[in-house]
Parts: sequence; structure tokens; C-alpha cells
Amino acid sequence: MQRWTRKLAVLAGLLCVTAVLAGAVSQPVDIRDLMTVTQFDNTGLNKLSAGEIKALNAWLNQYLKSRSTAGNPGTPTVVVPNTALTPTTPAKPPHSSPAAGIANFGADTMTPKEPLQEPSRIESHIAGHFTGWTGNTVFKLENGQIWKQAATGYFTNIDLDNPEVVIKKLTFGYLLTLPGHGETVFVRRVK
Repeated sequence: MQRWTRKLAVLAGLLCVTAVLAGAVSQPVDIRDLMTVTQFDNTGLNKLSAGEIKALNAWLNQYLKSRSTAGNPGTPTVVVPNTALTPTTPAKPPHSSPAAGIANFGADTMTPKEPLQEPSRIESHIAGHFTGWTGNTVFKLENGQIWKQAATGYFTNIDLDNPEVVIKKLTFGYLLTLPGHGETVFVRRVK
């Protein structure tokens, strides 16, 4: 019971921070983008199924929307379209399928050929054996993308086969994280 109480306290704190930082959010919020992979793992949210995460995101977006329409003095205005709870799905713009979005993720660091539609994060695996990064490391992902370390830093005390990675788009650049290890490095996409 104490574990659930801690998880709910963390989630409530995140909601408060989200409401303050969101200001005028113009797109749905994903709980995975509000915390680091380590925080997501430590709160136990990584144990939720894809459907449960979708339901949590739907609730979070509905909550933020209700807070923005409550008209409470001192409460920041948050505009969050509630697409997760809408019974009809609007038509998608061209190239916005999940596969097209993943294929375009990080492509803004390459020379663009057409307007890009991309998610705010991707999850994949590094292809083959992985021993860390040493300042100039190239990451070949199973989805065919190739990323290169974009900042100095070393992480070498690791020996993994096909490790899972999460790459998040930040305001300026991309951050590669190894879930379960808590290590991160800035990267840029080269292919």
C-alpha cells in the first residue's frame, strides 16, 4: 500500500509541475515525456501495459483540460486537445502514420527533403553487441536509423547484446537513454 501511495504522490507532483510548465500546451501530453526513463522506472510506471499507459495519458490530458477550463484564479491556462477520449478520430495529415513518424524521428538533424511529422520519442534496440560510448560513438539501431554521439562523455562499464534504448526529442537536440541503467547521452541522427 505504501508503494502505491508513493507512486500516486509522485504522479500528483508531476501533474502540478506539468500544469505550471505547460502554460499553453497545444498537443496531448504523454506521461513518458514528463520524466526521465529512470524516474519512469522508479515509479513503477514501466510495468503498465501499452493500454494502461494510453489510459493514464487520456486521464492526464482530461485532467489538464479540466484544470484549464475551471477558471481558478492563479491556475495557468492549459489548452490540451482531448484526442484520446474523443469517439471519432480526425483524418491524419499525410505521412503521419506511426511508421512514418518513427522513420522521420531525428531526421531534422539531416538535410530535410519534405516536411517532417515525428513523435516526441522512439524506443528501439541497438543492433548487436554494445559496450558503451566513448565520445565519438555511432549507434546503429534495429529500426535502421544511425545516430552519433553529439556531446562529450564516457560510459564504458557495460557489456550488453541488443540493449533497449529510448531517444527523446528535446527543445534543442535528442537524448539517448538506456532504460534500467539511467545513463544518457546527447545524440544526432546521421542516417
